Amino acid sequence: MKFADLHIHSNFSDSSYTLRDIFKRAHQEGFSCISIVDHDTLDVYFTEEIDELSKEYSLEYIKGIELSSQLGEEEVHLLGYFPEGEVSDSFLNILKRLKEDRLVRILEMIDLLNNLGIKLDKEEFKEFVGSASLSRLHLAVFLKHKKIVGDIKEAFSKYLAPGRPAYICRFRYSFEKGLNLLKSAKALVFLAHPINFSYSQIESLINLGLDGIEAFYPNYSPEAITNYQRLASKHNLLITGGSDFHGEYKDNTYIGRIKLPYFYVEKIKNAF
Repeated sequence: MKFADLHIHSNFSDSSYTLRDIFKRAHQEGFSCISIVDHDTLDVYFTEEIDELSKEYSLEYIKGIELSSQLGEEEVHLLGYFPEGEVSDSFLNILKRLKEDRLVRILEMIDLLNNLGIKLDKEEFKEFVGSASLSRLHLAVFLKHKKIVGDIKEAFSKYLAPGRPAYICRFRYSFEKGLNLLKSAKALVFLAHPINFSYSQIESLINLGLDGIEAFYPNYSPEAITNYQRLASKHNLLITGGSDFHGEYKDNTYIGRIKLPYFYVEKIKNAF
């Protein structure tokens, strides 16, 4: 039987794993298809390496992204898949601006840390993180690297979490705007980790135009998976799932923990 993992992150956003690390591990676990869904960026898909690795490991991939959005006080993550492979220039320009906004935010957080007496060099930080789509995690890793904190959790609890002295809220599109941007870019749009929401909330989001939900995820019970499958069937939705793997930056998950049956991939590919 063939399997897929359609929720993996790379070091193009907030994972410690390189492209080669991911393909090698997925191949070792016997996967037939993967999707790297980095946060607010598709940069990983514009490298020559990804096609070379796909051929080397005989491993199919579907272009994907995890787009952050806001619904009231809640952050909602949207998984967008591009089974046809093409992405419009207008959508890529939007992602470019989001990436720039992420950098500006983190540099402003560095200013706040400097004001606290924690002296960090912005150019050194930019060299350290490279071209990734930045998040607070990158700053936490840098603080650990500079031996200002002992670990990533300390960086967040002391400085970077909401309410702490170096926190700055990040811009996010509204849920409806994010959904419409992805649909306009010809993506199939799924609600990521719906376990964060009640069934009535999920059904309200479905009614706004979702194409599917993430029915397989590391911390789901067998009962929850069955319930999400039933919900998808009730609303004629597609299903996705995966490990939400971030390398060493996220505990309790790994490539191979979730094995999505390949027929769900076929349904996604045939949805257009």
